[in-house]
Amino acid sequence: MKRVAKIGGKVAVIDPVKGGGQYFPDNRLNELYGKFITAFGTAIDKGWREKLDMSTYVDNYHFRIPELFLKARLADITMHGYLSTFLLCDIRRDTKEMHSYLQARLGLWKKLMKRNEKCASLGGMKKGEFRELSKRYSSYLENLIIHPRKIKTIPELHIVSRVIVCGTKNFNK
Repeated sequence: MKRVAKIGGKVAVIDPVKGGGQYFPDNRLNELYGKFITAFGTAIDKGWREKLDMSTYVDNYHFRIPELFLKARLADITMHGYLSTFLLCDIRRDTKEMHSYLQARLGLWKKLMKRNEKCASLGGMKKGEFRELSKRYSSYLENLIIHPRKIKTIPELHIVSRVIVCGTKNFNK
């Protein structure tokens, strides 16, 4: 990134960190979705480790980004934390907008079904569990799409945390 940045240009990395989560008002859906997220992450991680030299891999590698920026001789390095929250029944959200969002989410889930199933399997999730997850998740979304008035009564919650590291390409380096 430093190589392609102009002198005085900014280099930034935005990286998700552990500490987020999601909640659905269905205990089994929560359990299955949690297994899916873990399996999906494991499959993605396996793929990257195979493609990259991971001999120096460090768990929670985002802690090393400032060190890498210093080694790259970037200046004015800063690190910021960002927490994104999403609550389906949030009174500040427009029901029509949330209805459209749920339709798009269902469409994306269906579009990526085969990829998700493959990643879940590669990550160790049982096929029967994935099929049950898919059925429960699709039914959950379809029910809200058919009955949009329920949207404001559903405490679905998603929390995502990220770190953002920035640095500047020096004029003399």
